[in-house]
Amino acid sequence: MCRAPFVLSHALKVVVEGGETDGPGPEQRAIELLRKLLLSWSMELSEQDRIELVMEVEQWLDDGNINELLAKALEIIRVLNQLSHDLNQMQAIQSITKEEAAAVELSLLSRLKEIQM
Repeated sequence: MCRAPFVLSHALKVVVEGGETDGPGPEQRAIELLRKLLLSWSMELSEQDRIELVMEVEQWLDDGNINELLAKALEIIRVLNQLSHDLNQMQAIQSITKEEAAAVELSLLSRLKEIQM
């Protein structure tokens, strides 16, 4: 809104407030990254996609952007990633242990049958 009547011959520059910017501001970017982080656990993302998302957030924060909520969410996601990784390893070990136990059981049953004959 002009404060005085616009006369083209007197205009040096025109200032428009609320116009388009070059991209989202830091707060909008932080909210977008926070949304991505939080939704990453409800979506079926691969471990690699989660790693890339964490790296994207880390890079944004390392570039000097400060957002306490995003930093805390990143910390929580790191812990969840580690726990998920540990759980997968434990399940793999448990699977191997079950297979070994079944093999030992079959071997013992076979020996028992031989002894009984």
